Amino acid sequence: MSKHHPHHPRGKILCPTCAKQGKVTEMIAQDAIDRSFLDPKPNDTPANLRSYRCPVCETVQVFEVD
Repeated sequence: MSKHHPHHPRGKILCPTCAKQGKVTEMIAQDAIDRSFLDPKPNDTPANLRSYRCPVCETVQVFEVD
């Protein structure tokens, strides 16, 4: 069974953790995806996933892209 990831939103990706504290922080696209966000299959990184990291609080979000 695959993990469900939300679809990639259009526009800037804002950090939800920082937003709860009243801050507006744009997340930065990452080149690699943290293995904890993937299915437990070795060496199986789906090409349709994109991850973003917050430069302030280090929150990571993964989205499915079309």
